[in-house]
Amino acid sequence: EIDTSSGNLVIDSAGGTVQVDDNLTVTGNLTVNGTTTTVNSTTITIDDPIMTLGGDSAPGSDDNKDRGILAQYYDSSAKKMFFGMDDSNSHRFTYIPVASESTGVISGSVGDCQFATGYFTAISGATIDGGTFSD
Repeated sequence: EIDTSSGNLVIDSAGGTVQVDDNLTVTGNLTVNGTTTTVNSTTITIDDPIMTLGGDSAPGSDDNKDRGILAQYYDSSAKKMFFGMDDSNSHRFTYIPVASESTGVISGSVGDCQFATGYFTAISGATIDGGTFSD
């Protein structure tokens, strides 16, 4: 047991790695600061109903990066798919079944989507299958 009655506890490996060889439970808040955070886990459970992407504070300028989920899968070869907001495409929700990513910008051809039921609101000038919504 390591306990400190005043001040902070700092574990410093002098440039090496700090490793915990057993289960670790954090009962307080956990903050991770770094360039890359990797979680190698089979299952992740998040209680928060809303996940925030793109920073922990309101941005002050446009970074021209897309926001969403990039997932890896295999279909005769390794591929990546993306769904989220395309920052360069009028900020539209976009699905790209075979995606490439470069510094936070996704590219690739948009894919089809399938839903059991769709509910849409007609927008003036909106098109569907080459036709126009009517009010």
